[in-house]
Amino acid sequence: MTTSRALVTGASQGVGLEVARQLAKRGYDVVLTAEDDALESAAARTRAYGTRVKSVRLDLRREEGVEELLHRVPEDLVDVLVGTATAFDATPAGAGGPAAVDPGVRSAVRLAERVLLSMLARGSGKVLFALPVAEAVPESRRGDHRATEAFLLASADRLRAAAGEQGVSVTVVRPEPQDTALAVARRGCEALVRGEAEVLPG
Repeated sequence: MTTSRALVTGASQGVGLEVARQLAKRGYDVVLTAEDDALESAAARTRAYGTRVKSVRLDLRREEGVEELLHRVPEDLVDVLVGTATAFDATPAGAGGPAAVDPGVRSAVRLAERVLLSMLARGSGKVLFALPVAEAVPESRRGDHRATEAFLLASADRLRAAAGEQGVSVTVVRPEPQDTALAVARRGCEALVRGEAEVLPG
């Protein structure tokens, strides 16, 4: 029996880490990727569930980040793709100008565009997008967070339309204000398994 493999971005902390652990708990082999020092600790925590876990440290926000990741984890080996932003730091991405979309989320969407093609060729696969919980978003970044959410919802709609009825689902989970990362991960994974399009607050 072949074990399904999940690739989780932004997996060193927050929602990304908790989704990775939930998927491992469900029996998935998991590849975690992030750019910071916490990644190895996150991978060790995920291994506690007994499935195969690999960590790939790189910065997906760089232009070449997606290509580097797919060189190390080919898209035809990904059954589930989870795109998250680890957190928003205190410096507005759109400082001095209009609100800006988080570059990590832009990269997660570019990655999904690539992986989706392989999933469609196989006729199966699942994609999940999730934003950080409110406590991970400083007040100075709330405008960027709203712009990122709008971008992510529009991108998910576009990917869902491209997938059509070909056996691939695209799910978005939108955290409630009081949510913890674990609560978002649980709801997101449940919706992912069911192939739901969107998990709304409330």
